[in-house]
Formats: sequence, structure tokens, C-alpha cells
Amino acid sequence: MRIVNLSQPDFEQWKDPKTLIVYTTQNDVHLETVKFREKFPELEIMGVSSFHGIMTPDGYKRGSFGLLMEESDKLRIRRKLLDFSETTNIKSTVCDALKDWKTDGMESNQFFIHGTQGVEERVIEGLNECFGQDVQISGCTAGNDRFLDQAYIFLNDQKITKGVLILQVLSNRIDSLITRGGYLTTLRKGIVTQAKGRIIQKIDDRPAAEVYNEWTDRRFEANILKGGDLPRSAGLYPMAHSIESEPECGYWLIHPYHVDRETKAIHMYAEIPEKTEIYLMRGTEDALVSRMETAIHEMLGQVSIDSIDGAFIMYCAGCASIISENMSAVCQKACKALNGIPFIGCLSFGEQGRLKNAHHNHHGNMMIELVIIRRRTN
Repeated sequence: MRIVNLSQPDFEQWKDPKTLIVYTTQNDVHLETVKFREKFPELEIMGVSSFHGIMTPDGYKRGSFGLLMEESDKLRIRRKLLDFSETTNIKSTVCDALKDWKTDGMESNQFFIHGTQGVEERVIEGLNECFGQDVQISGCTAGNDRFLDQAYIFLNDQKITKGVLILQVLSNRIDSLITRGGYLTTLRKGIVTQAKGRIIQKIDDRPAAEVYNEWTDRRFEANILKGGDLPRSAGLYPMAHSIESEPECGYWLIHPYHVDRETKAIHMYAEIPEKTEIYLMRGTEDALVSRMETAIHEMLGQVSIDSIDGAFIMYCAGCASIISENMSAVCQKACKALNGIPFIGCLSFGEQGRLKNAHHNHHGNMMIELVIIRRRTN
């Protein structure tokens, strides 16, 4: 496996390329890859847009970078790009599209997904419906910043702005883990007593924004009074919930970003069902930088660095927007922790996976996720 800078591809080093997974801050990278496929007709190129930059072994950069997998890597991957722009039932669309994967005799329960914002929970439900609750999902949501027209995903020459790219990995060499990064739990908590989708209307039977205002010591009171988007610094005060059946596994973070002026409901970047106990979390800019190296070591656990072929990192764009000037330092810490392993890192608008020791997949925000590809043993 090797890292490819798509603007400077060294084709002479390529032997038998099969799959190139790309993270990009460019609008039309899918068009630039035509020359790659002309030279290597069997090559499948796919990817996702990233907020602000890409983490690579050579530093934090803008542009387009990919992890190239060759035939000699012996990693079989199937892929589908699903467009949801004309569907009202994402869950069924996912399940229907993957029926042939379920019945062709090459079943695998490991999936790597990259979707667009707002579809994540339904995609997870569709995979659960089709492949069962034990399905292992990892992935992230396409990011967008002022240099991109829209967040997007692509497969070869097809680019979409509402949908999901689903990769099924026909191997047991993939491991992934997600963690809350540089946040600590506070003592401030309550019960969601009214919610709809990604909007929390009431906490403990009170308008959600009023409760959040008290929990944060009225730090965002002016924003809450006038309504509208919360400032970026609200990303240091996200909310979190533990999975009811798995409280020992930790917390899923969810990013509050908008307050309804009239109702004082809070709009989130992920769903929290009614009757969920939620907590205020607290982070610092220093922790968001320093936590990367520690988080990777924790996620690797007992895995030997020498046993890893390549890796993907998903780092929440909400965190990156707070510490944008220090993202090079975050990247340096990732490089140090991975010690020469080829990797690329996306700044995402949401992260999907499962916490350590957990048994179910979820969608959240403000998280760090690591996906590793182990070396083959024969």
C-alpha cells in the first residue's frame, strides 16, 4: 500500500493497482482521475470531500491524497455508490441495493462507509436490516468548507452530493475503533423529554436551549437569546449520551449548532431519542491537539505497528474548526503514533462506528476514528 498525491502520481512505482480511496479538498477530483483509469483500466477510484485539509504522512495538506491498494495487497473490496436525491426511504434503498451482496456466497459483515450529512442513521439501519445487528461499520461523513461548492462523495466518474459510498471488505484484516477524543464528562446532565430527529426540544421538560445555557454558565446566552447558529466555540461544549445497554463502553458525542429563537429547541448533527440521558461534555483546545496521539495508542491497544499495512483517520471537522491553526500539530502527532504506516486522514462532518467493547454501530460527532488494515499472514 502507498500514499498517492493525485496531483503528482508516480505511475512508475505502481505495479498492479486495484483500489484508490481518496480524501480531497478539491471540487472536481473525480474528473482528474480519468488519466489514472486510462492507464490502469481495472483501477477503481473513489473518495470523499474533507473539511479544511487532509492528514498525510508528509503533513497536513490541501489537495487530493489517496491510499492505493494493489493486487499484491490481497484485499478484496466491493463498492456501491448510492444516490439518495430522489428517495424518501433511505433504509430500504440501502437494503435493496445490497441484496445481491447478501446472496452471492461472498458475505462479509465488515463495511466502510462514506456518506453525506443527514443520511447516516438511516444507512446504518439499512445495513443492520440487510446483514444483521452484528454488522461492523466504520466510516465518516463528507466534509465541506468555503473552498468547496458542496460536500460530496464519488466513485470513478460519478459524483453525488446526497448519498453514500459503501465498501464491503471481504477480509478479516480490517479493525476500527472510535473514541470521544479530547473531551471529559461534566456533572451536568438531564433527560431528553421531547425530541424529533436531530432536534432536541426539551430537556427535563424545559426548553433545551435554556438548559444548555445554564449548563454552559451562560457562555452562549447572546446567541441563544437571538437564535440562529451557535459559535464554533460551542464545539468545546458538546452533549453526549451513553448507549443504554452498554454504559460501560463510554459516550457518544453530539454537536449542538443551532438554536430556534421562538421555541429554544437545539438542532444537533446527530439524533438523540426521547428518554435518553444526556451529559454536557467539556473540551479544551490543547486537549483537542494533544489527544490525537494518545487516542491512536489507545485504539491500537495490543496491535503491533509492524502488523499494519495502512490506516485511515477520521477527525471531526467541528474540532478542527476550533483549532484550525494547530491542525499541523495534530497531524504530526498522528504521524508519530502511526510510526511510518501509510495513512490518510479526513476531517469529517460526522463519524460512524462502535465504541470499544460495544456491540452496536452509531453515528456521532466530535470523535476520532481509526481504521487499520492488517498485513496478510500468507
